[in-house]
Amino acid sequence: MRITHVIYDLDGLLLDTERLYTEATRDIARRYGKTFDWSLKSRMMGRHELEAAQLLVETLELPITAEMAAVLGGRRSPAEAVDVLMGRKQRAEADR
Repeated sequence: MRITHVIYDLDGLLLDTERLYTEATRDIARRYGKTFDWSLKSRMMGRHELEAAQLLVETLELPITAEMAAVLGGRRSPAEAVDVLMGRKQRAEADR
């Protein structure tokens, strides 16, 4: 089969991904006994991924890095997640 068309949904028009990100972020907060509410979500919206993750970590005083929050929230590709979880050097060694 030959692919002839590709549809990009970058703003949530076709797929409601915002709900999934919200649930994932709530799960992260719950892991550490914190609450992710609308007041924080509204401040995170429209920001770049790591900037939003940093705001989450700082506001809720989470014991993780912004990079880890982005991985746990599912906003990173699998390869990027491995980079954060394993460290770039270990991944380079694993690829050999």
